[in-house]
Amino acid sequence: MKNNTIKRLVIAFKKGILTPTLPDNIIKIQSYPIIRIIRFLGGFSFLFLVGKSYLNYPFYILYIAMFFTFLFTIYHIIISYYRFKHIIALLNSDKLDIRNSPLDRLATLGARALLCF
Repeated sequence: MKNNTIKRLVIAFKKGILTPTLPDNIIKIQSYPIIRIIRFLGGFSFLFLVGKSYLNYPFYILYIAMFFTFLFTIYHIIISYYRFKHIIALLNSDKLDIRNSPLDRLATLGARALLCF
């Protein structure tokens, strides 16, 4: 009995981990080279501003860092919105259902919980 329960939870873990939390079109956009460069510059600028290492540099470097940090923040707000919206749609659909048995709800609930986590 325990072995069967563990097996179902492993199946749920795999399903929850392998299910993407963003729509396919957003994942495709994230792979564009210009988006990746802006993401890197935004993250680097954020760390630059948080670390207060801008004190030794001219002010125009500070303004450039603030610009990329602002873009980075807006980008993450938009991505978080689409991620939240896509997870809600996944939870309302049957994509996370494990179809070993109609009575096997433990694996399905485990996959949904892992996706939410």
